[in-house]
Amino acid sequence: MVLSIVLDRNESLERAAFDFQAQVRPQRPQKNVYVVSIDDRDYERVFGAESPLDPGKVLELIDAVAKGGPAVIGIDLETPQPAYAGLPDSVRGARIAWARNPSCSGSQESPVGCLPTDLVPGPAGGSGRPRAFAGVAGLAADADGALRRYTRNVRTREGTIPTFGTAALLAFGHLVEVNGGSGDAQRLIDYRGTAPQKVTASWVLANAESEGYQADGLFRGKIVLIGGTHSFSGDWHQTPLGWMPGVEVWAQVLETELAGKGAVPPNAIWLGILQFVLGLGLVLIFDQLRLEYAFYVSIVALPVASWLVSLVAFGSPRFWVYFFPILGLLLVQQLYDVAKQERDHGLTSPDAKPPDGGKAGRKPDGKRVLPGLFWRGMGLKQTREPGSEDPTLGSPEAAVPHGRVEIP
Repeated sequence: MVLSIVLDRNESLERAAFDFQAQVRPQRPQKNVYVVSIDDRDYERVFGAESPLDPGKVLELIDAVAKGGPAVIGIDLETPQPAYAGLPDSVRGARIAWARNPSCSGSQESPVGCLPTDLVPGPAGGSGRPRAFAGVAGLAADADGALRRYTRNVRTREGTIPTFGTAALLAFGHLVEVNGGSGDAQRLIDYRGTAPQKVTASWVLANAESEGYQADGLFRGKIVLIGGTHSFSGDWHQTPLGWMPGVEVWAQVLETELAGKGAVPPNAIWLGILQFVLGLGLVLIFDQLRLEYAFYVSIVALPVASWLVSLVAFGSPRFWVYFFPILGLLLVQQLYDVAKQERDHGLTSPDAKPPDGGKAGRKPDGKRVLPGLFWRGMGLKQTREPGSEDPTLGSPEAAVPHGRVEIP
């Protein structure tokens, strides 16, 4: 029970740290992925505000996009109708990757009956024509409902099914490991503040026949994702950057994979052990050094240690923020404990005497452990009344200051 509570709180800190890092990191240009969005206006005027979208109009939009010279067109739309089975797997040389949404995709052990026939591997596919590139449009949300992770595949009773992102990458010629532990691993989406390159469906349809559109090759060599961003799509999700349509989340996933940034976080227990070791090191610093030295050493050691442990845990130093919050809290706790010890021993009171005969606040060698750092940090100054030196504390120069506290 206690371990569960500790791990839950630790995960909450990690999520908050990850979100903060995603929001403040420098923006990254989206080089490889374009989004063609079907917004509220397109949904009403182009598709007649009907769901699922008319297959003929979807094919018209696909053809218009293909005239821009993309390498891959990803279709992140509801395509359950039998009429969609007749749509091609390539248009004008551009491969098409289809996102499929099984009705019971919530379980990693989904029965084969929940999967569209063009996703079921091998003979289990029945009479459905297998798509050359198709994948499950499923991303697992964290406990707070936000999307921070992705996998390369989904396991079913009938075999391993790629996700939509993996299908698009394979169509693009980007080889990723689908089977085995690497394909099952939960990977962190490398969110950046930059929105993906995006145009609307109506803009594409209006400009597809123009010379400039075809000559300039707006989409040339890129992955173009077509998806609904309208308010009736039901495909909006909470992310570290705020609410985002599913097609833009997939664009972030693809950019993450193409940049080789999809880090696999260690499991919670291993992560907790690493943080415990760091915390123990911080406690030892305060135990072995005078407070003022321990404070300054810890200020330098915290970011350096977080950077190194991130390198060990993730294989990359950029996740140092995972470890920094818990260490910062431990530092505050250490400072508070020392201040509380000073207060409890009455070292700031003019009348109180140390309960241990004058040894409080000193190490065995007689050196003071509490040099008044907290008072200086608060902008206060400790002074002694003349003749108020306590002989049990040694010479006036070494005595722990007590008496009135003056504001300079």
